[in-house]
Amino acid sequence: MLYTFGRFWFEYLRIDEAVHVLGLRLNDWVSVLVFLGGLAMFVRQERAARRRSHHLDEVPTPQDV
Repeated sequence: MLYTFGRFWFEYLRIDEAVHVLGLRLNDWVSVLVFLGGLAMFVRQERAARRRSHHLDEVPTPQDV
């Protein structure tokens, strides 16, 4: 995610000709999409890790059996 943020910044600073879509260079949009994809993966992994740790907390101990 950090790479795509940096890439967005550098692409935004460029002044050469490029294809523009909705006011931004196409390269900027690609960086934004990859960043959002990375963010979605990060959130998904964090939620899965929390579920796993929550399930581990619910394992019965020998005293509960």
